[in-house]
Amino acid sequence: AQGLQNIGIINRKLGKYEEALSYLKNALDIKESNNPNDSTMLADCYEDIGVVYYYQGKYQMALEMFAKAVDWIKNSNKQATLSKRYNSIGNVYERTGEYAKAMDFLNRSLAMKKEIYGELHPTIATTMNNIGIVASRDGDDSAAIKFFNEALTMRLKIFGISHTSVADSYNNLGIIYFNKKDYQQSSEYYLKALTIYENILGKNHPRIASCCNNIGLSYEKMGNHETALLFLLRGLEIRMSSLRTNHPSIADSYLNIAMIHFNKKDFHNALEYYEKACVIYESVYKEK
Repeated sequence: AQGLQNIGIINRKLGKYEEALSYLKNALDIKESNNPNDSTMLADCYEDIGVVYYYQGKYQMALEMFAKAVDWIKNSNKQATLSKRYNSIGNVYERTGEYAKAMDFLNRSLAMKKEIYGELHPTIATTMNNIGIVASRDGDDSAAIKFFNEALTMRLKIFGISHTSVADSYNNLGIIYFNKKDYQQSSEYYLKALTIYENILGKNHPRIASCCNNIGLSYEKMGNHETALLFLLRGLEIRMSSLRTNHPSIADSYLNIAMIHFNKKDFHNALEYYEKACVIYESVYKEK
């Protein structure tokens, strides 16, 4: 059963969600038959199935699995595991736009983690980051900045500057300041994130493409069309080398590049990129 569960997890990491579900459900069936009272084993299986549903965008089904995982574990003394389950539920509610519920579960998770680990631990920084994301989605930029900065400070103390989670924090701060229309500040945070990602992930990772896209949009908002175009074209190049040809992210890049050409009054190139974006978006919607 554990072997099946591990194969399911690997398929999930590879993006093969239906295969992952098949293996995980088989593992759960075996564990329910052979170890019906093993709360940890069953809770882990429910959690893993819930994560797959989460990545598929099936949030109600993910909630049901996470709730079952909580039911199995909440009467035990495994508070660290329970805090992780609460974090997962909070993340699902963030996706469904139920921000009050998301905050409730994430704050429960945070309080438990502080009780277990003290004030300085990577998992505490992760939950603080998640609370910042919910605050941002809910329009509370001040709270989001506070939590993102707290997560960043903690990650710097734990990992130093050269860690992807530090880059993630810089990127999140960049998003907040972009939404606040402080494009100079947002570009500075994005550039810090880009430097770290490049040092760790190399030059052609999808996260770098996203970062280049964000930097390009910031420069465009500041009226620097040429620099914006350089970053957006680099992001497009990475996406085209690492994603399928009709991936929506490639269409997003085409759309942003078209916008730059339009603002430069280069309507010929603007039309070319708009048409490329439309072809992909139409194919994606037809598939759905």
